[in-house]
Amino acid sequence: MKRSVLILTIYFGLTNFFGQTLADFKDGAIAYYKEDYATAIEEFKLAGELGDSEAQFELGLMYYWGTGTPIDYRKAFKWFEKAAENGNRQAQFNVGIIFEYGQGTLKDYKQAISWFRRSAEQNFPSAQLSLGTMYIDGHGVDKNLSKAKEWLLKAYENPESSSKTIENVEHNWNTFELWDH
Repeated sequence: MKRSVLILTIYFGLTNFFGQTLADFKDGAIAYYKEDYATAIEEFKLAGELGDSEAQFELGLMYYWGTGTPIDYRKAFKWFEKAAENGNRQAQFNVGIIFEYGQGTLKDYKQAISWFRRSAEQNFPSAQLSLGTMYIDGHGVDKNLSKAKEWLLKAYENPESSSKTIENVEHNWNTFELWDH
């Protein structure tokens, strides 16, 4: 009997936890699309504090671009990092960008490489391109055109790549004559 009560308590607690997270995210998304950004931020924060990586990512975007709030790179970094630690590949890429350019935190190419790699290994094309570019430039890693070629080829062959990503890969490929490496 005690075991059944414990299982039901855990079940309903988790149902309430995940149900609330989904409700907060959904309410935040609805508010965002209605351009009620104050409510969107409030709802995304509720879901984000409960561990919803999509809500954390959306909050990061809102602070990064200044959507309904002043631009705040530190807050953007905080929320992107939470989402990234929860496995969100877009957030991992954004954390890499923030470290690469020192927005909201100190510039740190080694951290940028680490986050780009995590995202790239989850097949995110922009991270694959950025990782290849870091190997070309020698930022955070030794210059290595063979590794640059490897990552740029992955971005090029990735069916999720945008035309802009493909264009950037082709530019780097030709500029640095990567077919020779």
